[in-house]
Amino acid sequence: MSDHGSSATAILYAFFANLGIALSKLAASIYTNSGSMLAEAIHSFADCGNQVLLYLGLKQSQKPADAKHPLGYGRITYFWSFIVALLLFSMGGLFSMYEGWHKLHAPEPLNKAWVALLVLGVSIGLEFVYHGLHARNQQAAQGQTPASLGEAHAQRGAGRGAR
Repeated sequence: MSDHGSSATAILYAFFANLGIALSKLAASIYTNSGSMLAEAIHSFADCGNQVLLYLGLKQSQKPADAKHPLGYGRITYFWSFIVALLLFSMGGLFSMYEGWHKLHAPEPLNKAWVALLVLGVSIGLEFVYHGLHARNQQAAQGQTPASLGEAHAQRGAGRGAR
């Protein structure tokens, strides 16, 4: 059960990171009137939707066995992961092809590049926060703290020098 808890937490961390990234891209697209930034915002909102589907599958997989599903619902997460993959590759690919075709036939000049760089910085920051929280959550699930990790590393290093 703790595996489901850490997976759910990781999905929620990723959802909030993607939501922050999507909102920053949407604000940038409104400010700059950039179609490509709007496409990026839509992509990030789609990532949020994917996280919702994965969370839904994880929660459904925790239902107990019943007469219709005597072995339980544990593998339903694979179904939702498959749906997420289909959505990512089909809808994302089609939208990317549309944007590429549109940009080839109606190119736009680059304006306010600093906004795109700001969005990139915000995105990198949110991803670092997400990965840091996820790593801390994984360490806590395994009963490790940063101090115990350092002690274990020091003990391994001391053991190697004695060989």
